[in-house]
Amino acid sequence: DMNFAALADRYLDQYAFVDLAQGTAEGYRAILQNQIVPEFGHMKIRDLSHAQITIQAFYNRMAAGKNGKRPAPASVRRSIAVFSSVMSWAVNMQLISANPIEHVRPPREGLKRDRAMSFTIEELKRFLAALNAPQTINYKSHFRKSASGSVYQVSDYQENRFVPEQYRLFYVMAAFSGARRGELLALTWSDLDFESCTIRISKSLGKTSSGLIVKETKTAGSVRTINMPASVMAQARAWKAHQIELRLNAGSLWRGQD
Repeated sequence: DMNFAALADRYLDQYAFVDLAQGTAEGYRAILQNQIVPEFGHMKIRDLSHAQITIQAFYNRMAAGKNGKRPAPASVRRSIAVFSSVMSWAVNMQLISANPIEHVRPPREGLKRDRAMSFTIEELKRFLAALNAPQTINYKSHFRKSASGSVYQVSDYQENRFVPEQYRLFYVMAAFSGARRGELLALTWSDLDFESCTIRISKSLGKTSSGLIVKETKTAGSVRTINMPASVMAQARAWKAHQIELRLNAGSLWRGQD
């Protein structure tokens, strides 16, 4: 007699937030709350276990989109995967005899894999040049208040700004390593070998509702050592020296790890 909404709550409490990474579990919860429970939460799971046609129709509508806007194929596939995970857990708990989602397929459009996007050599050259180029900011005339409280007018003016050194290093390492964002953000200086010009990927930074956490890589095969150009490692060495200066100047106010 349990309905799907109650099953989803138990699945999250007893499985997702116990066995899965916190960020993954939170993503599952969002998909359940925003997509699946509003549609199927009222249904008893014994009825849902035989509702393949209804579930397939739901994903056909999802893939078709609304008002001319279609979700990314990966979003449709992920929603189906989350739904299937809940129902598989129900089978394992002997609440139902079979997982109905095993017979549900993404619509034809949803089967298409998102094309991996990457720079051409020429695009990469332009990107690297842009990282080092000044950005001209135009300011219109406006009023300011001085420390004494008096108001004065500032005329139109221009200001050149540069991408911060730490950001430039991050983007260059991303371009030459192909590493995931979380993997690069989790790097510590001990992961960089300046002699052999390599970086060691062994962990990842994840964002959760309670803050940032360092976790294992996405898969065991994601643990790897990547060769990097000497020019990139030289940028990393320069940033390390600059970071040490910033850390010494900040003293006890420094926050963060290595």
